[in-house]
Amino acid sequence: MQLLIRIALLATTAAVVFLNPLYLGRARYYALLALLLVLALIFWVTTWHIGRRRAQRHVGEPIRHQVSGALFSSFTERREWGALVITDEKILFLVRSRARIENVWSIDREQVIRLAIVVAGRKNNLLIATEEEVRYFQTSKPEKLITLLRVPQKE
Repeated sequence: MQLLIRIALLATTAAVVFLNPLYLGRARYYALLALLLVLALIFWVTTWHIGRRRAQRHVGEPIRHQVSGALFSSFTERREWGALVITDEKILFLVRSRARIENVWSIDREQVIRLAIVVAGRKNNLLIATEEEVRYFQTSKPEKLITLLRVPQKE
């Protein structure tokens, strides 16, 4: 399915870029642009998007918050795109692998020792640190996640 969508995206992009709109006619040209946008949306949904209901079924417990973004452990590492899911006890990062949803990374909420916003270039990243590892999560609004994931004060 994704292969067919990619081929259709490539063909539609080539038609929009290389064919003269005056030769095609305005109506056909704008119809091709609309088709290109629809195909891009379908490609995004089938490749990266994880809906709240599918994440709920995969996790099996109530979800407090879910946000799309990228997870990586260093700024030079390749980013994995998916969804950060926060439950009452865990923090999970889910990715799509074809039609399945896979759990790539998970920790207990009690393991979090530090949360901070790290600005790299023009992007805001949320730093999630535990005793063993440090992960960065790139999202549009990391401030909301920090208020949601307040680190409990150890006495």
